[in-house]
Amino acid sequence: MMYQEPARWSYTFQTLSFMSRLKVQLEPTPGRLLQADTSVRVFERSVYSDRYIFAKNLFENGSLSDVEWHIYQDWHSFLLQEFEDRLLLHGFIYLQASPQVCMERLCQRGREEEKGIELAYLKQLHGQHEDWFINKTTK
Repeated sequence: MMYQEPARWSYTFQTLSFMSRLKVQLEPTPGRLLQADTSVRVFERSVYSDRYIFAKNLFENGSLSDVEWHIYQDWHSFLLQEFEDRLLLHGFIYLQASPQVCMERLCQRGREEEKGIELAYLKQLHGQHEDWFINKTTK
């Protein structure tokens, strides 16, 4: 739905994505990790990449309106402040891949919900990742 009608579904999808990531990151650390001398939890994406890559990209490409972007940012900021002590991250791992390689992998996976993704969108996301991780900017 989101890829077929981005102006209609981007805010809904991004809000759901953010809440899903937030819930996963707020889950208690499993007991076996707490008992380990050192432990590491790895997440595919964080609540920060949700905002500074995916939601930001949707706003910049016109899929989120000004109002939706401001509401999203307000919710994001509020929830991060509320759960700040439980959302501390110690670092990020950026697995850099070209948009073309990502497109090949999407096609190989063959997921129905990813069929509407275009190379241009992957190039936008690649640019957002490069800005954040390589150029160290979220502007």
